[in-house]
Amino acid sequence: MAKLFFLPAFAATLQPPLQTMRNPEFTLIAAERLDQAMIEQRIRVQVLERLRGDAAVPDEIELLILDRDDAYILPGQPYLLVYSDVQRVPGKPRTLVRNPDRRVLLHIDGADPAVFPDTARNRELLSISHHELETSDNYIETLIGGLALGSPPEVDLWSAELAIRPAFFEQLGPDDLEVVRNVANNPQMRPASRARLLLAALDASPNLGVHWYAASAQAILKQTSTQLELAMPGMDHLIYTALLIAQTEPDPQGRVAVQKWLQSTPPLAENAALALRAIDPALEVEAVTLAIEHKGTPEVTRQMLKDYLRRLKRMRLSSPNA
Repeated sequence: MAKLFFLPAFAATLQPPLQTMRNPEFTLIAAERLDQAMIEQRIRVQVLERLRGDAAVPDEIELLILDRDDAYILPGQPYLLVYSDVQRVPGKPRTLVRNPDRRVLLHIDGADPAVFPDTARNRELLSISHHELETSDNYIETLIGGLALGSPPEVDLWSAELAIRPAFFEQLGPDDLEVVRNVANNPQMRPASRARLLLAALDASPNLGVHWYAASAQAILKQTSTQLELAMPGMDHLIYTALLIAQTEPDPQGRVAVQKWLQSTPPLAENAALALRAIDPALEVEAVTLAIEHKGTPEVTRQMLKDYLRRLKRMRLSSPNA
C-alpha cells in the first residue's frame, strides 16, 4: 500500500535551497549515469551510495529529467543527485503519495537541477549537519567564499543562498561586492545565478549606496545577441532582469543596447520598450515603430508591438502628460 503524508510546509514558503534539499521526503544519492542517450526524458543511473532519504533505493533506477538536464549528467562520472518520488493525490491537493516508479530529479531555485559533482566538499555541503553553519555568525563568509571559488553549479547554489538573505547585502564590504559583481559579469556562470545577484543588488541598492549593477545590466544587453538569448537556457531571464534594471536606472548612452531587444520575444520586447520610455517617451514610440517595420522582427513580436503601440497612443491621447 502506498505511503501517504502531508504536503511539506516548505512548499508554501520560500526557503534557502540547502534547507529545502534537506527535506526528509527527498532522497540524496551518489550515482553514476548508465545511459548514453536520454529516452522519453528518462535516464538510468547506478546508485553508488544511499546518503539520505529512501534507504531501499535499488542499485539501478530510472530518473525523470528535463531535456536541458541531459548536459549536466554525463555518463561515467559520479554525481550527487537529489530527487523526489512523491506526487499529489487527485482531489487531495495537500496529500502526497510515494511512487517509487516515478523518481523525478529535483529542480528548485539554486539547484536547477539538483546535480552536483561527487566531492567531499559537496557531500559536506548537502549533509544534515550543514545547517549549523548556515545559522552561524560567519555564514556570510562561507557564501562569499563559495561564490569566489565554486564551479557553476555551486555558484548557482551560493547565489540563491545569498539572495534569499537580503540583510546580508548590507554587510558586504568592497571586496565582497567585487566577488558578487564578478559572478554577475561572468558569462561562464549560469544565467540564473547572474540574474539572481543583479536583482538582489537592485533590491538592496537604497542601503548599499552603490549602483554597479546598472553598468552590468547595460553590458549584458549590449554583449548578448538575441540568437543566444533564444538558444541558451535561462538567458531570457537574465535579459529580462537587465531590462528591468534599465527601466529603474535609465541611461541614454545605452539606448542602442536596449533597442535591439525590441526584435526579440514579446516579453523582452515589451520590457525593452518600457526601458526606452524611461530614457525618453518620444524614443519609445520611434523605436517601437521602427521595430514593427524591421524585417528581422519575429512576426509574433511584431503583432504584439502593433497592439502595444496602439495602446500607447490611446493612453497618451487620453492623458497628454503620460
